Amino acid sequence: MLKLISSFLLMLMCSIIYETSAQSQDTAKTFTPGPINFSVILKNDSLAYEQKVPTITLTGGFVKLFYHSDVFDGKLADINSYEINISSTNLIGTPEDTNIVILRSNGLFLKSVLSTWKSTSDASQGLRSDTWTFGTNDCKGYGYKLGKYSYLIFHNTGGLNWNKITFLDTAESTKNKDAIEIFGNAIRFGEYSEAGIKFRFVKNLSLNAGYERSMIYPRHLFWKWTWSKIIEGTGHVLLDLLINEIHQSIPVATPIIYFILKNAYSYGFYELYSSRMNWPSETIPPIMFNSFKVGLSMYF
Repeated sequence: MLKLISSFLLMLMCSIIYETSAQSQDTAKTFTPGPINFSVILKNDSLAYEQKVPTITLTGGFVKLFYHSDVFDGKLADINSYEINISSTNLIGTPEDTNIVILRSNGLFLKSVLSTWKSTSDASQGLRSDTWTFGTNDCKGYGYKLGKYSYLIFHNTGGLNWNKITFLDTAESTKNKDAIEIFGNAIRFGEYSEAGIKFRFVKNLSLNAGYERSMIYPRHLFWKWTWSKIIEGTGHVLLDLLINEIHQSIPVATPIIYFILKNAYSYGFYELYSSRMNWPSETIPPIMFNSFKVGLSMYF
């Protein structure tokens, strides 16, 4: 079995090297290890509309908190969020249709989700909390080129973050008190996924809207988390292969299909995580932040 795997990997690498050297000017490379056919889009500067453009994004949102009833049966107050994101953005055309573009963006963000910024402290609204979040994000999307500097992008974004959450009110029941005190004032690990749309109407500005699901872990169980991420990541890779095949056949449909498939997949996994933070392992639920966001991006 080991020899078979080694032979397959060697054949795969040889195919990539051969195709790249023989067709260095192409942007779409096809190689065939045995009965499997792959098509890979390699970087080509001639298709780039923008490369590594510094970007600042300012975002505001409305947040609903969720903590599974197995561990918490009280009510958590709705709050607002404010975020700044500093990133690097790449925007390229695709060889199949240069009016279909690929967006890649990586960056850092700082977010505040603060009850103390709201004017009311009505206990009937639920337990209030303050959260500060710092993290990294990775965004990929497909979209349509509408004009010289105008684009409509559909994307899926995910990232890791570190959170300091403080509950401002005291829970009434012992069960609820124990559930929220586990967070204390410590910095807790978390992650998030976002489905979003960007409408870039001029060279330096875009309007953004998105729905984000974020979770904060009461504890970070590294090996169970790793196993969970391997399962989720495998599905993302298979979806990427499917979307790539669709793009080869019907480029104009790629942005919508990408948006639906990738975000539906992420949403489904976060539903599983809401009751087991490291699904499929038997683990306790995380606190979930469900946010509707709007924002403005500035490109330099």
